[in-house]
Amino acid sequence: MKRHEIIFTALRPPIDFGLVYMAFFVASELRSFRFFEATFGIPPQSIPPDALAWFALAGAVVYLLVAIFSGRYAVRPLDAREEGTMRSISAAFYAFLFFVALVYLGNGYVYTTEIPRLIILMAFVLSWIGIEMTRLILEILHRHLLLRGWLSPRNFLLLLSRDEPGILEVLESLEHAHIVWYANECEISEVDLSYVGGAESVIHLLKTGQIDDIVVVHTGFSREEVHTVFEYSRIYGVAYRYATNLFEAEKSNTELTFLGKHPFMEIQSIGMRPWERIVKRLFDIVGSIVWLIVFALPMLVIALVIKREEPNAPAIYTNRRVGKNGREFFLYKFRYIRWEYCVKDAYGVKPEEDAGLQYEKELIAKQSKRPGAVYKVKDDPRKTRVGAFIERYSLDELPQFWNVLRGDMSLVGPRPHQPREVEQYTEPQRRVFTFKPGITGMAQIHGRDDNSFDEEARLDIYYIENWTMYLDIKILLRTFGVVFHRKGI
Repeated sequence: MKRHEIIFTALRPPIDFGLVYMAFFVASELRSFRFFEATFGIPPQSIPPDALAWFALAGAVVYLLVAIFSGRYAVRPLDAREEGTMRSISAAFYAFLFFVALVYLGNGYVYTTEIPRLIILMAFVLSWIGIEMTRLILEILHRHLLLRGWLSPRNFLLLLSRDEPGILEVLESLEHAHIVWYANECEISEVDLSYVGGAESVIHLLKTGQIDDIVVVHTGFSREEVHTVFEYSRIYGVAYRYATNLFEAEKSNTELTFLGKHPFMEIQSIGMRPWERIVKRLFDIVGSIVWLIVFALPMLVIALVIKREEPNAPAIYTNRRVGKNGREFFLYKFRYIRWEYCVKDAYGVKPEEDAGLQYEKELIAKQSKRPGAVYKVKDDPRKTRVGAFIERYSLDELPQFWNVLRGDMSLVGPRPHQPREVEQYTEPQRRVFTFKPGITGMAQIHGRDDNSFDEEARLDIYYIENWTMYLDIKILLRTFGVVFHRKGI
């Protein structure tokens, strides 16, 4: 571990402690304003400064303990920014819950002066904002010093194999790491890195302290050579990582079970327990309500602009989709195609009489850029002027928060498709119906419209098998970057 990594990591606990402590005083000042009384009818409340100081100290200690035990301050050089945000959110949320529990249990025993509950909530929200901003500033400063050459980066060595497919994709995914060398039984012409040789050369680099991390993607080294490299990495304190093979990566939702006296690894078909379904549904309800409120004004403006362009056509288009367990439902979205070309199966028009459907089939045959069951028309001539803009930035999907609130969809899940597309699914691909469809999902943040349907289905099935609440939030965070940067569109 580099000394500068230790220093930057060591800076975060005292900074976080101070931010949480100060957040209580800021929250107390905000709580004394007349804003809450005028807006919500809640009269101002205050707490004596000496009592507030003790509560602030307790809150800062609770946060620090939660952050330490949750691994927030561990050095993770390969973490994406979303990983840090998730750990920050998690630490603030659980610290808030623990602190509220302590306040409730300690009332009348540890303290007699009560602290207003709204001050506690605002304090942890404000502290999370401050902590997240500070973390980003430190990351930017750290990265700037590394790029300037004032700090030495971690040196990565990859163990590769000529026979491993997708080497270049792996290297591209690790582009932010300082990969210096690769080792193999022979050179690989496709890899633009310094070749160091075989296992003996790797051990020499370990002994001379030139390597900070070893990443095993796939290697032709013998089992004994790999084991020797691993043992030397432990001796010299070098991080050792290895990539799972394709089967392990897709089937990581395993659980140890016993049949008689013998242990077996069970591969679960769905990575969600019953109580987790409740958590996910509550998350969807709260999230959809929040986003419907946040986007209420933009949605009104979009609807008015669409109606102005075509006054006699609906602003919100209804489309028939297939959801969980194969149940059909009506999906809502802002109409971005001229009404005469819209497929109107949801409006009672029979397929053989639907001119929009016939024209769409012609466009799919000529201009679809996606192979497989699901189409994507390139340079779609049916779009309206405003429709091209709202579709480009996924604003057409905002009404789907109503589908989430109704229970037809989830915030995160497999993408719902039309019945005529579902007819072309293979039997394995129908596994996507075991989960509620989502506004965004794994396929939306990994390739989006550049994926074939086979790739999309594979990503969605991976999500179904490996679902966690953490994964949902991570996908939501990454979705913003995909939409704003227009990746895979």
